Amino acid sequence: MKKHVLPQTITKQSLFYTIGEQNGILFLLFLYFSKFCRTFASKIQLETKTVISMSDFNKVFRHIIPLQIRFNDIDKFGHVNNTVYFQFYDTAKTDYFASVCKDVDWESTAIVVAKIEAEFVAQIEANNHIAAGTRVTRIGNKSFTLEQEVFDTDTKELKSRCLSVMVLYDLKLRQTMPFPDSWRKAIIAYEGLTDNH
Repeated sequence: MKKHVLPQTITKQSLFYTIGEQNGILFLLFLYFSKFCRTFASKIQLETKTVISMSDFNKVFRHIIPLQIRFNDIDKFGHVNNTVYFQFYDTAKTDYFASVCKDVDWESTAIVVAKIEAEFVAQIEANNHIAAGTRVTRIGNKSFTLEQEVFDTDTKELKSRCLSVMVLYDLKLRQTMPFPDSWRKAIIAYEGLTDNH
């Protein structure tokens, strides 16, 4: 049985010689189809950017702050690294509570993350101008749910969204604590929520 040695440079002729003409044609068709699918997918991605109007965004989020992109936020691929998004969300949620719940004693009370989910919708590049919107969508007995989004302030393109379940924690007793009435009332008034949230 004759052994076929694969040449150093694969050409159409050497491919046909090595795996047979019929299989070679099928393989080339597969390569062309794969290239077409990649090109088509990239076009779809470019054409389906999530763009929101500022009026709609302001209806959803009352609390919006600008975010600064630092030099070390950019990775070797030229965009903001995915781990940095969580720093953006932390900055925005800290400012939210400083603005809405002004009587928080951070020496005795903490807000810790119980669950967090992020969706990365589009890349953030070094020259983008971005901001984050934050709102509370649910208030429980000891926890609450935060919804946040990062968007481009120039193009209005949505960059990322995040959903977090936060738990209140008593730093002195080292245990979870009930949601303070003063916080509840302040957030309900600010967000326009009902008491059953």
